[in-house]
Amino acid sequence: MRFAICDDNFVHAHLLESCLIELLDDNIECDIYQSGEALLDKIFNTDNRYDMLFLDIEMEGDNGIDTANAIREKDEKLLIVFVTSHSQYMKECFQCMPFRFMMKPVEQEELEEILKAAKKKLAHSQTIIGIKVNKMMVQLYTDDIIFCESTAHYMTIYTKQESYRVRMTMEQLTEMLPYPAFCRVHRSFMVHFKYVKSIKDKSILLYADERMIPIGRNYKNNVIKSFTNYMEMVVEG
Repeated sequence: MRFAICDDNFVHAHLLESCLIELLDDNIECDIYQSGEALLDKIFNTDNRYDMLFLDIEMEGDNGIDTANAIREKDEKLLIVFVTSHSQYMKECFQCMPFRFMMKPVEQEELEEILKAAKKKLAHSQTIIGIKVNKMMVQLYTDDIIFCESTAHYMTIYTKQESYRVRMTMEQLTEMLPYPAFCRVHRSFMVHFKYVKSIKDKSILLYADERMIPIGRNYKNNVIKSFTNYMEMVVEG
């Protein structure tokens, strides 16, 4: 999962990051911002996408509510968790469509429950991505994507219906697809665990055409960890 923490209190932000790492076994990406302005600049001026944002309400400059309202103009799906020391702000926050509220100081048990709920929501959401194919924009349901292959400066996306060749990097496509359902298993391959029949020592067998996908030596540990997270999420859901 990709997280952002926005809190002008450096100590609080890093304590929350430490809790996330402890609960999710280091298998996360987390960026920390110390102002709403810095976060908005990143969201609006780059292709950066997050699964969940922990947002402090009381900050200098743009407060958490103003920041969340601005984010919602671009992204309606981002899971926003407001973090605050004062419950009186809750009514003002509802217009921002928050996922949860969390009181300071952060309690690990409460955070764990929020993360479980987030995993379920992310797993069950039907995500659509937009890709450019031959100068035409095409929308794909991520649920239909079986695997992706990188060749030179292009990605080939294989779906249940057909394949699409698009000019983008593996890193760019990875940011568009939900974790842990999709996992990079090799420098040239990413698979959708939904279509995995079995995982062997050096390869993955897909249900589709009984196709074998190689597992890169440097990716093996992350493949096992990500697949375990995916199966836990499916069972809990």
